[in-house]
Amino acid sequence: MSGRSSAPKEIFVVHTRGERWHRELFEEIKERLSRIRFRPWSYSDWDWYELIQDDDEPEFAATGFEIDPLRFVTRHPEPFIAGGGFARDVNRAALRKLMLGSCAILFLEPTAVSISPGIREELGVMARGLSLKSPPIVISVLTTRVGRSILPGNVPVGARLILSDPAESISRGEVNRLLCITSLVVLCRLLSRKTTPAVFSFLLGRAIHQLPLVSDVIRSALPKIDVDLAAAENESKSRETWTTQQLRRDEHRARDAGISQQVLSDGERDRLIAEQWRAAADILCALSAEWWQDLFPRLSGLTEEYDPCPERDAFGALLEIIDKSFEEAWSRFRFLDVPK
Repeated sequence: MSGRSSAPKEIFVVHTRGERWHRELFEEIKERLSRIRFRPWSYSDWDWYELIQDDDEPEFAATGFEIDPLRFVTRHPEPFIAGGGFARDVNRAALRKLMLGSCAILFLEPTAVSISPGIREELGVMARGLSLKSPPIVISVLTTRVGRSILPGNVPVGARLILSDPAESISRGEVNRLLCITSLVVLCRLLSRKTTPAVFSFLLGRAIHQLPLVSDVIRSALPKIDVDLAAAENESKSRETWTTQQLRRDEHRARDAGISQQVLSDGERDRLIAEQWRAAADILCALSAEWWQDLFPRLSGLTEEYDPCPERDAFGALLEIIDKSFEEAWSRFRFLDVPK
């Protein structure tokens, strides 16, 4: 990544810089999303290419631009590298890190008949990212000029939007819908990464039934393996009860005379485990609550940044559902994911 931009960003926009409407749309959504501090990666944030070792022996010349240090120091008559030795290749490690670390991949489908090599690389990253527990959610953006998506069939798509023919200009309303859907996708994926599977499933499970307009988008963010919320809550309550019982026991109860002072008794061991569980549960809950208390007011301002539309209303409703149920969710599943 060459150190150009190390701060994580939430959105990766796959677009073809050779297509005017891609460039213009990217610049607009980048500027407007930044107002609520959702940041898309730019292609200028990292080096697309990297130097890799070539199997061929390097070739040298008396003149050139790249010096071989050893030949230069020994005053070789041909100290310049003319070819071979190294070759440029796509920096796939950086590309994969940026794309799969994002919350949303906004895929502006190319209208050109031929697909650029860069788009092919990015399609490959999306296809190989399916094994992640919490992969980025893909949003496919087509136009009326493009009949169907070029995304591989095994890449799950959280949302599809069809915009007007870019030759006739894309309307403000369409851009507004795209921004609202993108913001909703980022929120869902952030929530899954900042909470636990049970808390996340509980919160979004309520939203799915109340927000049919965006239920498919929300469903795409849920864990791949369904969480049995009733069983999860029972397990959490069981651990919490055991923890409370251990911490209430008399700390000064008599030790078994046959146990060395250097060895923990069963009671001391159980109390130590209980203290660790309580601390881990408190930390998880506190960190998540602090994150939400920072995010909620910021995203609530989205209703002022974006024009009125059903998707914006759905986003606002989702925020309210999550905020009202956040403490309840943690109280139900607080002890479920503490380290054992």
